[in-house]
Amino acid sequence: MKASREFQRWSITPPDLLDLSPPKARELVTRCFLEAQKETFARTRRSVGLTDEEADVERSVRTAVKAVFHEVGADYGWPSREDLQRVVAALSARAAGWGTPDDVVAYHRAQLSLLLAHVPS
Repeated sequence: MKASREFQRWSITPPDLLDLSPPKARELVTRCFLEAQKETFARTRRSVGLTDEEADVERSVRTAVKAVFHEVGADYGWPSREDLQRVVAALSARAAGWGTPDDVVAYHRAQLSLLLAHVPS
């Protein structure tokens, strides 16, 4: 994996909100978590002797996000806005627990709040 900043910022874009469905919102939440925590996951994988190739890191992040959906009792296939809110809260807590700076966590929560406001009820 190429060297990158430790905590990258992901931002919602107008095209992200077009034809927004619950599964699309779920994928955007996953993308946000991946971009913000990519280096954390890559370092963890390296520390246990696994590869840090982008595809491997992305699979690890997707697995972690799916686990959070399960832990909070959210429907991964067609999540409600409330499901996504619980998942975002849990992912934010995880990121903070891993030492992600408060401003980075707050920034991404704000971006995801903008997204979730547009998820159909």
